[in-house]
Formats: sequence, C-alpha cells, structure tokens
Amino acid sequence: MYRRFSHHNSAARAVETVDKKDEGQPSPPQGFGYARFFRSNSSPSLPERPLLTNAAAPSPSPRISSSQSSPFLLAAPRPTITSTLLSRPSVGRITKPRRPRKGREINSNEHRPFVSAADRLRCWTTPFSLEHQASLDLQISARATHKLNEVLLSSWSDQTRTNYGAGLLRFTQFCDHEGISEQDQMPASRVLLAAFAADAAGANSGSSISGWFSALRAWHTFNGAAWQGDDDLVSQVKQGASKLAPNSARRPLRPPVTIEHLLALSHSLHLTQPFDAAVWIVALCAFWGCCRLGELTVKSANSYDPSRHVSRSAPVTFRQNISPHSSQTKESLHFPIPWTKTTKEAGANLSITGADPSLCPCIAMRNHLLVNGGAPQTSHLFAYHLPDGGWAPMAKTAFMKRCMTIWAHHGLDVAVLGHSFRIGGSTELLLAGVPPEIVAAIGRWKSLAFLLYWRKIEEVLPRAVSRSYEPNRIRNVAAAFEQFRIVQNIPTSCTITHGP
Repeated sequence: MYRRFSHHNSAARAVETVDKKDEGQPSPPQGFGYARFFRSNSSPSLPERPLLTNAAAPSPSPRISSSQSSPFLLAAPRPTITSTLLSRPSVGRITKPRRPRKGREINSNEHRPFVSAADRLRCWTTPFSLEHQASLDLQISARATHKLNEVLLSSWSDQTRTNYGAGLLRFTQFCDHEGISEQDQMPASRVLLAAFAADAAGANSGSSISGWFSALRAWHTFNGAAWQGDDDLVSQVKQGASKLAPNSARRPLRPPVTIEHLLALSHSLHLTQPFDAAVWIVALCAFWGCCRLGELTVKSANSYDPSRHVSRSAPVTFRQNISPHSSQTKESLHFPIPWTKTTKEAGANLSITGADPSLCPCIAMRNHLLVNGGAPQTSHLFAYHLPDGGWAPMAKTAFMKRCMTIWAHHGLDVAVLGHSFRIGGSTELLLAGVPPEIVAAIGRWKSLAFLLYWRKIEEVLPRAVSRSYEPNRIRNVAAAFEQFRIVQNIPTSCTITHGP
C-alpha cells in the first residue's frame, strides 16, 4: 500500500511504504532450461522497489539518513537511463564507435546504445542499473555519485575497458539468442553464467572465455550487482570449456627472438639516424631486460601517456659491476618505468646488462641519447627526431615493422611477436648460465610463474633456428630449474597449458 505524509513546516513530501505482502515475488520454477534464468532469492541484492520507469516524479526532498527514513523511503525522482548515464563520466581516450562486424550484431534498445567497445562498460545498462542508481541517490549526493563512478571507471585502463567491451558483446549476443531479458541479465544467475560458458565451449579457447567473464564481473561491480561467477557450477563448466577448446582456438607457441635476430638488427640499422637509434635501444632493453614490449613502446603515435610510459625525464644511470666469478667488470643500465602489467601504477626499476659489447644496451642508450638529444623532458624516453623538426614516441607497430623488414631480408624467422623479445632474452640468459632466480628477478616473475614459463619455453626451443640452443645447454638449464623448483618448494604436479 502507499501512504502520503506532509509536514507543516515544509513543502509536502511524498513518502512511500510498500506493504510486506507486495514485496515478495513467487519463486519461479527451477531448471536449467535456456528459456528461464531467474535471480536467486538467496543471492544478495538491493531491496525490491516498485517498477522504475521514465515517468515524471515529484521533486527531490532533503536527504536523510537510512535510520531516519526507515521504514519509509523518500520519493525521489526515479532514475532514468539518461540520468543514470549522466552520473557516469567518460574517462580515458575518446574513441569513435564502429559498426559491428557481420555475426557480431545485437538487438538494439535503450539499454544498449551504439557506443565504442571501451564505453560499453559505462553505457550499457539493465533495469538493475537503475535500481542501483536509485540506491545511490538515497545514500549520497549527485556530486559524490559522479566522482565515485569516475574513480571506479579509472581503475580499468583504456585497453582493459575495450577488451571488456568485447566480452559484454558476446554475453549480450548469447542472451539475445536465448531470449533472456535485460531484467534477468543482471545480476546474472549461476545457471545463466554456466550456460554462457557452455555455449562458448568447443569454439573458443579457455583464456577467451575467462576474459569474457572478467568483463561480466567488472560490469556487475560497476553496477553494484552481486556476482555469482565464482560458483562451483560455473567454475567447473569453465574448466570443461577450456578442455574442449579446438586446436584452432589455441594461441600458437611464440618463437623467441634470438641472438641471430639481434645481430641482424645490428648489421642493418643505421645507428646515426634517429629512428634506427631508437629502435636499437628498445630492442636491446626488451631482450636483455626480459621486458614486455608494451612497457617500452606506445600503442600508437597519439597514445603516449607519461603516467603509463617512461619519459625522457626518468633518471637513466650506468653502473660498473664486478663479476663474482672473475675480476672483470660489466656495465649495467638502470631506469624506472611508471607502469607494468602486474604492478600497475607501482611501476618497476629496470636493471639491464648485456653480454657482448656489440649487443650492449649501455652503448646503445648513450648513442640514442646523443643522436636524439634535445628531446623535451616530457617526451617518451625512446622518442626520436622527425625530419620536420618534431618528436615522435616509439610506437610498437613502427618498431616491429622495422625489425620484421630486416629479419625477412636476412632470412630469419618472422613469426615472432613483441613478446618474443621477453622469451628470447630470458632463454639466452638461462643458457648462458645465469641462475634461474636471477633471471626471474630481471624479468620480474614470481617463482612458480617463472617455472611454468620455462616449461613453455622448452616446447619452443626445438623450433628456434639458433646455434646457441644446443641440447646439452638446454639440459643444463633444465637441471638448474629442477634445483630451483626444490628450493622454492614448488610441487612437481605443476603443469602448463599453452602459449607463454
């Protein structure tokens, strides 16, 4: 029932209370049929509210605490999709939406506006999203809600939000095909999530399905919805889907960049030219520092961000180190990077030492800073001088294109990817006799992750066309890793899947 109260010292305020008998809904029949997915009565969710519509509502009344308002709810304007989206500011780069490819279409409606993949997390809603917005309206101000959503969205990078957009698209396509309403898509029941994973089995890799579930989890988090994706049923179905993945969906093993690849670059790059000088130092840092290429390069010429990419103002230092096995000294290169895939904003400090003078990162860095001297302190550390007088950050695509051209000319394997530098560098250090724990520290791996990483590398080495990878050297490294496993108390049962 509904009751109306008025106060003599203020404008009339409408206060609603819903009779207990009207709050509950009859429990739906249970079953695994695709046609029915109901919100679990036992799952945590926001209190039931009258159906939210876009109809006009009374003016907002002064905010009071939940203790003051109980058992009545203030009749604030009911959120609409428009008002909900206005409370969700855009963050990061602005990208234009693209029409879905054939087979990626969805049924369009007001809950799914045509936006870029990166904006789906923010702009795609459900009726539950409006319930969540109504709850926020009762608890905090519009300004606080706006700031909350802004900071929450910023916790996911531009690329992560773009990847998540693909996962939301897949889930929406599945729900459209099965006739699942927006009302039942959030919070998604354990049965719905398990069915979604099962539907993707046999045609997609386990990592792809896990990525889609990460997107759904983030979507639920952003909309304040309970997440049932960690349920035993869902987890077991995801494991089954991973085992049923076809070979065509599995990521092929990545071959390493080898010493031969570096020597080819050394012989073909013109180190007095700005672009080639920058390519050379990036290649050596990625190889000897066991770096992810994304830690040293930018995605595109316009995507340089000092908070994510190392700048020219970063302190670059050179140190002389005495070898513990001889009286010889080796020079090492050191500089910080502001962001990594695992540490996020905490960044990391890179320490890079080369083996051969002709492949020395210290010499390459000095050459780069000389040839590309005068770059603004706010520019990319690996920025190079353009013919028109400007400066450009080192983009991954431009870097790889230059390397591929040279390798193809020398008849070397060009099936390598950016991550192949990290694989090749760690492999070369291990085969040179560097202890596994030292290589793990250089590449910033945890012990178990590094052991699994090496087991993947073992599968790749026979395919690598490098004279350095002789069987006896590989056996020596395998023995060193067995000792490493024992010291780190890693069980022998640890296994790998595919692709390093």
